[in-house]
Amino acid sequence: MAKQTINIGSNANDGTGDPLRSAFTKVNANFTELYGDDTDATNFVFEDKTPQLGGNLDINGFNITSARSNEAIRIIPNGTGTVELEKSTAVTGTLTVSTSLALASGATVTGILDEDAMGTNSATQLATQQSIKAYVDSTVTAQDLDFQGDSGGALNIDLDSETLDIAGGTGIDTVGASNTLTVNIDATVATLTGSQTLTNKVLTSPTVSAPTITGTATIDNLTFNDNIIGSASNADISITPGGTGDVVMGAIRLHGTTFSSGDSSLIQFAENVNVTGTTTVGGTLNTADIATTGQHTITGQADIDAVRIKDNKIAT
Repeated sequence: MAKQTINIGSNANDGTGDPLRSAFTKVNANFTELYGDDTDATNFVFEDKTPQLGGNLDINGFNITSARSNEAIRIIPNGTGTVELEKSTAVTGTLTVSTSLALASGATVTGILDEDAMGTNSATQLATQQSIKAYVDSTVTAQDLDFQGDSGGALNIDLDSETLDIAGGTGIDTVGASNTLTVNIDATVATLTGSQTLTNKVLTSPTVSAPTITGTATIDNLTFNDNIIGSASNADISITPGGTGDVVMGAIRLHGTTFSSGDSSLIQFAENVNVTGTTTVGGTLNTADIATTGQHTITGQADIDAVRIKDNKIAT
């Protein structure tokens, strides 16, 4: 019912206003619209500050309550109007949304599902905590890590129950600490700056700077041991200078019997040999042609077959 207004006339007591009965009829009708009809009259206690809204809602302090038991309270805006709640709103009981829940942004929520397998795959329905936990537990349990090495085939680790062990091999150590796995080479591995002993190694075309060789060094058929250069059995040792170079030696001392230049077992020099010191022959020296200069001093007996001394002419 629309509000009824009492006509009070244009001027005081001009007789144009509503009669007293008509005026109070409008007053009663307005109060009935505001507080309810006669069946709810007992609920109106003005002295206790409990007026009624529409006959079924009561205002008590800051509370709006339903006058009838178990009656829902609905706030229904007109047309396209909305119900707006300012600032923080607390709900102490159960909040029931009949269709959907839309916040300032994002998807509109239409329900909450309890599905451990998340089978609905909905973009508008939320999941319970129990469903999320069950889904995560089952998903992690089913996952594994696949890997393989250079040999041994494909392997896998169950992420839910197994531990991946990264073990060291020959020359390799592994250490884990503070979520970090460190892989190190051990003392059996040669490094650029370390001092190691190499055993049974073959070096192809190496460049060795200022080596110190201890013990016996075998080079092809030659061996170097202290101050002795040796060869394989019955093999010659040939010292051959390059180009026009000479083999220059200090004092030479030959022990035992030497042989003529045509003998294959002779100590041979491919080019000129310059002896800057004294040459001592401990055995018999057999030579072909010898060209010498300077003075020769012979002590002891000199046996010369077919003697010929050029100056002063001693001849046979």
